[in-house]
Amino acid sequence: MKRFEGLVEGSARFAADLAVEGALHLVFVRSPHAHARISNVDTTSALAMDGVAAVFTAGDLAMIPVWEIHIIPETLGQPPLAVDTVRYVGERVVAVVADTLAHALDAAEHVVIDYDPLPAVLDPMLARQPTGAWVLPALASNVALHWSTEPDQTRLPDDAPLRVTGSIHMPRLAVAPLECLSIVVVPGPDDTLVVHPATQSPHGTRVQLARSLAMSFTNIRVVVPYVGGGFGGKAVGGIVDYVVCAAAARALQRPVRYVEQRGDNLTTMHGRGMRLRYTVDATSEGIVRLLDVHQLADCGAYPTTNAVEPGKTQLMSCGPYRIEHVRFDGSSVLTNLAPSGAYRGPGRSEAAAVLEDAMDAVARALKIDPTEVRRRNLLRPEDAPLVSPTGTRYDGTDFVAMLDAVLINAHYDDLRVEQEERRSREDRTQLGIGVSTIVDSSAWFARDESLSVWVTAQGRVQVRAISASAGQDHGTAFAAIVSSVLPVAAADIDVIEGDTDGFDHGFGSSGSRTIQLAGSAVHQASMILLDRLRTLAAQYLEAAVADITVNDRVFAVRGVPARSVTLGALARFTHEHRDEWPEIETSLDASCTFAQEHATYPSMAAVVCVEVDTETGQARIRSHHSVADCGRVIDPPSARGQVIGANAQAIGQVLFEAIVYDEAGNPRNASLAEYLMTSAAEQPATHETSFTNLPTSMNPIGAKGVGELGMVGTPAAVRSALIDALAPFGVTSLDLPCTPERLWRAINDR
Repeated sequence: MKRFEGLVEGSARFAADLAVEGALHLVFVRSPHAHARISNVDTTSALAMDGVAAVFTAGDLAMIPVWEIHIIPETLGQPPLAVDTVRYVGERVVAVVADTLAHALDAAEHVVIDYDPLPAVLDPMLARQPTGAWVLPALASNVALHWSTEPDQTRLPDDAPLRVTGSIHMPRLAVAPLECLSIVVVPGPDDTLVVHPATQSPHGTRVQLARSLAMSFTNIRVVVPYVGGGFGGKAVGGIVDYVVCAAAARALQRPVRYVEQRGDNLTTMHGRGMRLRYTVDATSEGIVRLLDVHQLADCGAYPTTNAVEPGKTQLMSCGPYRIEHVRFDGSSVLTNLAPSGAYRGPGRSEAAAVLEDAMDAVARALKIDPTEVRRRNLLRPEDAPLVSPTGTRYDGTDFVAMLDAVLINAHYDDLRVEQEERRSREDRTQLGIGVSTIVDSSAWFARDESLSVWVTAQGRVQVRAISASAGQDHGTAFAAIVSSVLPVAAADIDVIEGDTDGFDHGFGSSGSRTIQLAGSAVHQASMILLDRLRTLAAQYLEAAVADITVNDRVFAVRGVPARSVTLGALARFTHEHRDEWPEIETSLDASCTFAQEHATYPSMAAVVCVEVDTETGQARIRSHHSVADCGRVIDPPSARGQVIGANAQAIGQVLFEAIVYDEAGNPRNASLAEYLMTSAAEQPATHETSFTNLPTSMNPIGAKGVGELGMVGTPAAVRSALIDALAPFGVTSLDLPCTPERLWRAINDR
């Protein structure tokens, strides 16, 4: 199997590329208001235009509001098309379907909608106040979810004289995958649909479409083509654009295609939007005894995955540290902004930001090196097994060894010497060094996956999984797992992902879960096949099953290596003589569902070095070093790519990215000319990562997740490095993004 097969050669086909005869094109007419009542919709002119097949409003299509996270009240589900009221700029009001995209766009401009503007709730800080200005009246509040944890008051520490406080604002970010939302829906006989969506969750898409369209999910088949990135924006099944497209195809009994425009994607696919403040009580030696965290999440007009992330922050709020007492208060509030969903590392990134900022604050207060404060608080292998006060399970990772290793790799002591030299001569370009030691959580929900492995008559091995690669190329890892069990080369293994046909459950690819869950299912199915193939080989070679060995890509008789058979020859013989061996109850395929009891907790230690021009505020990431624990590394190039790719995203989050709104709730940077993202030019010249390669006991292949480590640990390290660079100017905190203007003002507005 070739790595990134199809992508490198340009033969890959995404949803927008699929050739479907007679497919119509759908576009949306969207709200220009953050909050308004719909007084009238006139579609007459649009319907009369060339090529228009239909113009749908909410009343024209029977669609149940999208709701898929059970701790969120069902009454807060989002109507796929707005009913009576719009609640954010960009909300979908009318769907226009035409024979070409040009005709659909032209007709959309002739839909006339009259609005009566209403007051908009734009500030999450004000949204939680009991003003009566409710985004969703059914709730009679703007607080969608709330979490609260109080430590045992009788056991609070009395030996913590040092108190530090801090606050962190993580603005809304555009997820901005390379491929926007895209889908093709093909109706079939007997009220069936074949759906080709860009999604990380094939089965979730099937379930949510079935729910919103009141169909049996067995009547919906989801077949995922190539997906151009997800990062959480395509992680859920309940994507309202897809519901409308499917409803339109079902109503018209014609294939319908929807491809989201970039401006619409930047307006509506968001993550983060968090405000955090903390208080830490520590001993005079810097040992943290009590952590108090308050979190406010802006979940937009309709709560979805971002609304539940404070619960994840609560769970992960101790990080890799020995913290005995935690007080946590978190709220997710509704605003008249676009719904905010998952974005790589949600909940865990916020927890790491708080903890790493707190460790730096303790170090400043005690005037000791920040690595020493971490070393004093980090959990040790002998502490395991351990469940933190907030429910995190630790499995014996040596966090101190990881920190020590990355400090050596980054030449930390030399960096501190260089930093002091620059400070002593008041150099225009100051050096900053940031450190983070973090723990992530992977496969923390929906911890089971199903798949099949079989041998073809030609001796090739095929893996069929419901998981869906979103650019990270699961195939090479699955092939490596199969070839470690069966006598087959990776080049003779085919991986088919993202097709729900034949599966009645499974999730997909999010939460850094795929390799440890689907990979373990691949391993177990391969082991089942191995036993069956050994039985067949014994029959073929006229030997006892116990004497059959696997080596050098063949089945052989122990002690008689000349008596052997390849997998291909055995498969061909079996298919040709299947009817002659009725006494052997065996086959050349195996299905498996692997269920993992608990989440796994990968971790990372990172050192980031930055340079800041103190006259312009321009920052440059000079180097990034990390040591990661993701269990057993199945596919080293892919694992390294996942970490470095996440690090690159994290750099963009800290230096550039934020969705900006005006006073009316209109996004001011809904194009890539205005929304700044990182590029190769902003990446460090030195970017190195290594792995501990220590298997976990949670699954048979020993793997933990790896895809989000960089987005959990690197934002904290980069921000820490920037604050450290500006320390001579008295800077102890920075809001994100740390643009040149913000850094310049931090230096000069004091």
